[in-house]
Amino acid sequence: MEFFNRVKKKYDKRSEPRSPFPVHRFKLLDIQLTELRTQEHSRGRALLHDLSAKGVSIFSEKFISPDEIVSLTIHLSEELVLKGRVVWCNESGSTSKIIRVVNSCQYRIGIKFNFDSSREQKTLMDYLKEK
Repeated sequence: MEFFNRVKKKYDKRSEPRSPFPVHRFKLLDIQLTELRTQEHSRGRALLHDLSAKGVSIFSEKFISPDEIVSLTIHLSEELVLKGRVVWCNESGSTSKIIRVVNSCQYRIGIKFNFDSSREQKTLMDYLKEK
């Protein structure tokens, strides 16, 4: 176990630690993306497991360039609209069972949130605590 923890620490680049999640944390969330510069819309999906207080990793049907500012509408217990900056975007390319569920999504995108208000951040934090 100690070896696993050392390897994980070396390769895990998250600034916020993941907490141990029950299986329901692998629930899929529907997300509407809007590129603010072009006003183009696309859809994405995220595993609840990949949603944190700092950002989200989503599966998307469309490539979005790093540094683009996007608006995300995340369908939680209530609809939450957040802004964020695309940090990275890669082809998804995995054949895992979870990825096959979102097979129309060819890309995986990492987005760092830019909260417009403390209310947005509180709503997200409250949701994460519930789940």
